[in-house]
Amino acid sequence: MIKKIENEIIKATCSKALQRAIRAAKFRVSDFDLLILAYKHAPDFAARLDLIKLIQENTGDKPTRAQAKRCIGFEKAKYELFRSGEQDCVFEVKIKDEPNALEERYLAKTYDGALKKIRFFCKHYKFVKFNENTRIIIEKRLVSDEKSVKEFGEDHRGEARFKGKVVLDKIDHKKMNEYTLLNKPDCKRKCTDCNARCFIYKAPELPPFLKNFDVVRYEGDYYGGGNNFSIVLITEDTGNTKDDGDDCAYCIEINPDILDREIDTDEKFFEALFNAHEHIEYPRLETVAADVLPEKTKAAYEKIMSLFERFGNPYL
Repeated sequence: MIKKIENEIIKATCSKALQRAIRAAKFRVSDFDLLILAYKHAPDFAARLDLIKLIQENTGDKPTRAQAKRCIGFEKAKYELFRSGEQDCVFEVKIKDEPNALEERYLAKTYDGALKKIRFFCKHYKFVKFNENTRIIIEKRLVSDEKSVKEFGEDHRGEARFKGKVVLDKIDHKKMNEYTLLNKPDCKRKCTDCNARCFIYKAPELPPFLKNFDVVRYEGDYYGGGNNFSIVLITEDTGNTKDDGDDCAYCIEINPDILDREIDTDEKFFEALFNAHEHIEYPRLETVAADVLPEKTKAAYEKIMSLFERFGNPYL
């Protein structure tokens, strides 16, 4: 891959901390790993297609080029299926301008009608700040009448998720599961020397850039939004970015609620950590200094670290 293109993909998909580690180690990310980064961590739907197309047009690796072509076709087909007028389906708009805001909901007969409702909402409520924490969803649902209902069934058909002012992030549809991208169509599941093996869940090979007890920031899950802060734990199973094919770090959320809890035994400490842990993908993690944390978060961090000093790391 041309270095300039490699840098463009890394810049678009990796945290600044990971970018620094790649530069410092003079680490060359393989073309197939660049494809994984583009597919999983592109900032939005359009950027995902653009980056994958860039890889397809510039890679010299045939399996990577073939998989890139499949990814583009899969995403485009999923988009067209979602926005199509499937029989007895309606589109439900869900809007939260910030994580703690009440959710607004509206119905539309078509996907384009749902988009218009979102745009009119943004225009009508001009005082609302639509930013990176805004969560907008268009859910496609199946409408049933009393004659067609013979047993219980889910009516969810898929959803389109948006960022900020109606920037399409990702689309899911019940009929097009990403498992279909795991292997090549002619795969015999022998799983030897195959770049396509476990494509969606394969961890890209990246240089280690986190240390035990590093403080990290990352965008919260889609429905929560906002920035979350956590403490990274290096466990027996997660020493760097590629152990056991896992592409996630073991993170203990720095939750101010811990300030109100009495933790005086090993069992209570482990329970508090286990209930607060998350597995966050490495490219999403940005390292931060503990002294710049918000006041309550910093107090929670100090309490958690004091508990580690008292009880040790239960995962080692």
